[in-house]
Amino acid sequence: ETQEEGLDDGSGKVAAPPHIHELADQIVNMSMLEISELVTRLSEHYGIEPDDMSGMIAGDAGGGETQEEEEKVEKTAFDLKLMA
Repeated sequence: ETQEEGLDDGSGKVAAPPHIHELADQIVNMSMLEISELVTRLSEHYGIEPDDMSGMIAGDAGGGETQEEEEKVEKTAFDLKLMA
Protein backbone atom coordinates (compact mmCIF):
# COMPACT_ATOMS: atom_id res chain seq x y z
CA GLU A 1 0.00 0.00 0.00
CA THR A 2 1.43 3.37 -0.99
CA GLN A 3 1.31 6.43 1.20
CA GLU A 4 -1.21 8.03 -1.20
CA GLU A 5 -3.54 5.04 -0.98
CA GLY A 6 -3.34 5.23 2.81
CA LEU A 7 -4.84 8.73 2.73
CA ASP A 8 -7.96 7.68 0.79
CA ASP A 9 -10.50 5.95 3.01
CA GLY A 10 -13.15 5.99 0.27
CA SER A 11 -15.34 8.56 2.03
CA GLY A 12 -14.24 11.45 -0.19
CA LYS A 13 -12.85 13.26 2.85
CA VAL A 14 -9.15 13.97 3.30
CA ALA A 15 -7.74 11.46 5.75
CA ALA A 16 -4.83 13.34 7.30
CA PRO A 17 -3.29 13.50 10.75
CA PRO A 18 -5.13 15.76 13.23
CA HIS A 19 -2.34 18.37 13.26
CA ILE A 20 -2.82 18.88 9.50
CA HIS A 21 -6.55 19.50 9.98
CA GLU A 22 -5.77 21.94 12.81
CA LEU A 23 -3.27 23.80 10.61
CA ALA A 24 -5.80 23.96 7.75
CA ASP A 25 -8.42 25.39 10.13
CA GLN A 26 -5.96 28.04 11.30
CA ILE A 27 -5.12 29.03 7.71
CA VAL A 28 -8.80 29.22 6.70
CA ASN A 29 -9.46 31.60 9.60
CA MET A 30 -6.53 33.94 8.82
CA SER A 31 -7.00 37.50 7.60
CA MET A 32 -5.83 38.39 4.10
CA LEU A 33 -2.89 40.29 5.62
CA GLU A 34 -1.83 37.19 7.56
CA ILE A 35 -2.19 35.00 4.47
CA SER A 36 -0.09 37.45 2.47
CA GLU A 37 2.66 37.27 5.09
CA LEU A 38 2.45 33.46 5.13
CA VAL A 39 2.78 33.30 1.34
CA THR A 40 5.74 35.68 1.45
CA ARG A 41 7.54 33.66 4.12
CA LEU A 42 6.90 30.33 2.37
CA SER A 43 8.03 31.80 -0.96
CA GLU A 44 11.26 33.03 0.63
CA HIS A 45 11.84 29.71 2.39
CA TYR A 46 11.32 27.60 -0.75
CA GLY A 47 12.94 30.10 -3.14
CA ILE A 48 9.81 30.75 -5.19
CA GLU A 49 9.95 33.95 -7.22
CA PRO A 50 6.75 35.94 -7.91
CA ASP A 51 7.19 35.23 -11.64
CA ASP A 52 7.14 31.50 -10.86
CA MET A 53 3.68 31.86 -9.36
CA SER A 54 2.12 33.95 -12.14
CA GLY A 55 0.79 30.85 -13.87
CA MET A 56 -0.78 29.61 -10.67
CA ILE A 57 -2.43 32.93 -9.97
CA ALA A 58 -3.78 33.13 -13.51
CA GLY A 59 -5.34 29.72 -13.06
CA ASP A 60 -2.81 27.82 -15.18
CA ALA A 61 -2.78 24.20 -14.16
CA GLY A 62 0.84 23.89 -15.22
CA GLY A 63 0.34 22.37 -18.64
CA GLY A 64 4.06 22.54 -19.25
CA GLU A 65 3.87 25.19 -21.93
CA THR A 66 6.91 27.37 -22.33
CA GLN A 67 6.65 31.13 -22.45
CA GLU A 68 7.27 31.00 -26.21
CA GLU A 69 4.29 28.72 -26.72
CA GLU A 70 2.08 30.98 -24.63
CA GLU A 71 3.02 34.06 -26.66
CA LYS A 72 2.22 32.72 -30.14
CA VAL A 73 1.13 35.55 -32.40
CA GLU A 74 -2.00 34.86 -34.36
CA LYS A 75 -1.69 35.72 -38.03
CA THR A 76 -4.10 38.53 -38.97
CA ALA A 77 -2.95 39.41 -42.51
CA PHE A 78 -3.16 37.02 -45.43
CA ASP A 79 -2.17 37.09 -49.11
CA LEU A 80 -5.10 36.24 -51.36
CA LYS A 81 -4.54 35.10 -54.94
CA LEU A 82 -7.53 35.00 -57.27
CA MET A 83 -7.15 32.61 -60.15
CA ALA A 84 -9.43 32.48 -63.19
